[in-house]
Amino acid sequence: MTQNLNSIGKAAYPLSPAFGPGKRYRTVNARYTVPTTGVAGDTYVLAGPLTLDDRIARIFSQAMAALTTATNANLGFYYLDMNSQTLKPVKSGGGNELWSGVSLATAVTVWSDVLSAKNGALDTTKPIRDLLLIGPDQAPVGGIYLVLTLPTANTAGGLIDLDTMIDEATTR
Repeated sequence: MTQNLNSIGKAAYPLSPAFGPGKRYRTVNARYTVPTTGVAGDTYVLAGPLTLDDRIARIFSQAMAALTTATNANLGFYYLDMNSQTLKPVKSGGGNELWSGVSLATAVTVWSDVLSAKNGALDTTKPIRDLLLIGPDQAPVGGIYLVLTLPTANTAGGLIDLDTMIDEATTR
């Protein structure tokens, strides 16, 4: 028996990979209350652990307050250092971020795609491996985490509620 993949979405977007065989999407919710007395370098894990073959399809905003002093936020890939139990960038020296130095000073509307809205040049069709330009032998033990960092101390807090849509690799 074959599965019928016909739907309104498939009719409107017949070439979308979401309607092809073998796609498996997972949505991860991250909900944090950012304090008004933040510390420089605050980190917020949005999704993980991920593999190098996974793809970040979208990041939808359920709620995102105006963090008026977060004018240089970064979104990138980190791994958990087993020795120090701290998150560290997958690549040192740059090339780790999906967006870098982005302002979160304006509230984000519900269901906005935060990922592409903050980086219009990002190719969301590429797996994490291609975005980071690393080979399979460089995969960190324990996986990769998608992390939002606030490099400067935040003095205006609020709620961050984001849904990260992950296109999981089906050929591992």
